[in-house]
Amino acid sequence: MTTIAHRSPEIYNSKTTSIPTTFIPAREVSTIFLIKAGVMIPIPAHKKFVSVLRPFYIWLMHVEEGYAASSLISDIYEQEESVGSAIRSYLYSLADELLWLQERKENLSKPLLEQLITMQAYLIPV
Repeated sequence: MTTIAHRSPEIYNSKTTSIPTTFIPAREVSTIFLIKAGVMIPIPAHKKFVSVLRPFYIWLMHVEEGYAASSLISDIYEQEESVGSAIRSYLYSLADELLWLQERKENLSKPLLEQLITMQAYLIPV
């Protein structure tokens, strides 16, 4: 099990050819990262962790003020000055989004419920 820390490149592997290009947005993609199963994402505000059940890809796009991170498992994105910060912020946001959606599961719209189901295929609170 790996927990995200300030600098934890061991949680991901840089990939450039492992994901089919049909799944990559048309925007410029700088790098694709594989997030490994078993990574633990801390959520200090909830005093919980979220564990990665299945590997998934994060792509980083170089933008004017740094890097934007996104993936196919959620509609959210994060923008930060460095690659590492963008990945870390994105993982924290994914975990926080998962917990938020789970807490409101009974009242979610159909698109948000579908997003929750997708996220639960990859992430689980522990």
